[in-house]
Amino acid sequence: MPPRDSFDREYYDRYYENPRTRAVTPRDIAVLARHVLHYLAYLRIPVNSALDLGCGIGLWRGALHELDPGIHYVGVESSDYACGKYDWTRGDITTFKSRTKFDLVICQSVFQYLPSRSVDLAIENMARLCRGALYLEIVTREDLEANCEHSGTDPNIHVRSDAWYRRKIKPYFHNCGGGVFIPADSDTVLYSLEYS
Repeated sequence: MPPRDSFDREYYDRYYENPRTRAVTPRDIAVLARHVLHYLAYLRIPVNSALDLGCGIGLWRGALHELDPGIHYVGVESSDYACGKYDWTRGDITTFKSRTKFDLVICQSVFQYLPSRSVDLAIENMARLCRGALYLEIVTREDLEANCEHSGTDPNIHVRSDAWYRRKIKPYFHNCGGGVFIPADSDTVLYSLEYS
């Protein structure tokens, strides 16, 4: 099947809105957001603003608000359906611009839908938008083989290796583990086994 390029009502119902078939729950994102914010607190990276690129139904907005109502959240989405239903900022991960940088940039389950050239542009754009840290989650070939529950994973994606993504990301971000990355030029101190 070719990679998906349309994110309509059927897609959102199947993977996000229907409790019987959704890939992720609000509780899943609440636990993940707590992990990310606590790890960034440990790294002494304050989070007062968050940019969610490919925000879908906005699960991160609710999770972040529960943890810290003072975090300014911006949700950006390319789907006409999601923008209409949830009132997100219409934008593309490769070209979205902001006058200010964000303490936390979130990009969850977006890259596997992007053509290769768009991956490069998206990483460069996230590096421009990110002041503090990036949370990045991508389904890779290795994940499909060993980690994904196939009934809850969209098969219409670009299947690429984790090594392919690591090569693309490395010039711009340091991998801190747990999906957390910091900009390559960050002053944050990481001990040698805390990153790769």
